[in-house]
Amino acid sequence: MSRAEWLIDGEKQVVRGDVRGQRLTVTLDNLEPVEGEFQRTGTGQGIWQVNGKRYQLAAAEHNGVVWVSVDGRVFTFKRATDDDMAGGAAAENMIAAPIPGKVIKLMAQVGDEVEEGQPVLIVEAMKMETTLRAPVAGRIAALKCAEGQQVDANVPLVEFEEGEE
Repeated sequence: MSRAEWLIDGEKQVVRGDVRGQRLTVTLDNLEPVEGEFQRTGTGQGIWQVNGKRYQLAAAEHNGVVWVSVDGRVFTFKRATDDDMAGGAAAENMIAAPIPGKVIKLMAQVGDEVEEGQPVLIVEAMKMETTLRAPVAGRIAALKCAEGQQVDANVPLVEFEEGEE
């Protein structure tokens, strides 16, 4: 089982992952491990079935940053260094494509109020559609893409202003 400290969306956490045959086990910090059947569907892509629920996974790496999409919710992983402190970096209030693709549908516009997890746009890559969702509740501050536009991985597509608590 591999173990590493990562900054996940700006927060330092210990992640353990283990793939054995067609089983994927993931442990975040010291929480209970999550285990399920994993079927690769392409390079950096697969379906993970846990407790009867299927999750579509896609991952891409660029310049030491790993982007993981779980059912369209994108998480940013950066290997933590000794200089990183837990919670020291702010979570990014944006959406970026996990892999290069084409924006096929925008579901919100600048100024729209969205809830955390609400679908905002759909990107198609390698004949697979991925719904990208709002990482926070708030207002869409900027759209940096248009329907039909080719986009690169890790490039901001939507920026948010967080709502008031």
